[in-house]
Amino acid sequence: MRDALKRPVGAGWQWIRQAFSIWSQQPLAWIGMFLIYVAIAVAISLFVPLLGDVLFSLLSPVFIGGFMLAAARNAADERFGLGILFEAFRGEQLGRLVLLGALQMVATLVLVLLVGIVAVALIGSQFAGADFSDPATFESLDLRLLALVGLITLGLMVPLLMAFWFAPAAVVLGHCSAIDAIEYSFQACIRNIIPFLLYGVISLLLLIIAAAPAALGLLILLPVLVITAFTGFADIFGPPEGEAPVPSPADENDHRME
Repeated sequence: MRDALKRPVGAGWQWIRQAFSIWSQQPLAWIGMFLIYVAIAVAISLFVPLLGDVLFSLLSPVFIGGFMLAAARNAADERFGLGILFEAFRGEQLGRLVLLGALQMVATLVLVLLVGIVAVALIGSQFAGADFSDPATFESLDLRLLALVGLITLGLMVPLLMAFWFAPAAVVLGHCSAIDAIEYSFQACIRNIIPFLLYGVISLLLLIIAAAPAALGLLILLPVLVITAFTGFADIFGPPEGEAPVPSPADENDHRME
C-alpha cells in the first residue's frame, strides 16, 4: 500500500458527497446492514453480561470491514447482499481486525485513565470533604478548570480517532497488518488535517439536521458517514487493487499533489 497523499481542502466535502453517491446505489441494503449491525451490538450487550461490551469492541472493526467491502463493491458498480457484513470474519484478516479492536480498546482505556487523573488533579481538590447533597457544592465549581479538562480530553481523543479511522479499510482493502493499518491511518489524517476539519464540521451540521425529524434522518446519514471511511481511504491511498477508481477532488480539479 502506498503512502498517504495530501488532498485539497475541499476533499472533506467530496468524501461525504461520494459516500452518499455510493449509498444511493443500494439504499435499502445499506440501511438494512446498518440496522443489523446495531441489533448485533444491542444483543451482545444484553445477552453477554459484563463481557458484552468488551466482545463487541473486539468485533466492531470486523463488522466495519464488512462495510468497507460493501462500499468497494458499489464503487466498482457491483451489488452486494446483506451477508457481506460478515465477510471479514473469513481468512487471516479476522485476526488482524480483532487485534485492531483490542488495541483500540486498550488505547481508549488508557485515554479514560489519563483523563480521570487530570480531572482529579485539577478539580478533585474542590470537592474534598464537600457535601454533594448541597447544590451549592456544584455552583462553586470553577468552570474554567472544567473547560480545561474538556480540551485535554479532546486533545487526547483526536489522535486516537486518527489512528483508527482508516485502519479497518487498510486491513481489508490494503491487506495491512493491524499495526501497519494504524500507522497508515494516522499518517493519512495528519497529512490531511485541514480536509478532516472541514469534514468534521460538515458531518456535525448534518448530524444536527438528521436528528431533527424524530432522528429518522440518521438511518441515512450514519451509514453514509461509515462509507466516508472508504471514500476518504480511496481518495488518499488510491482505489483498492482491482477496483474501479472512486472519483476524487483531484480528478475533478486536476489538482497536482504536493
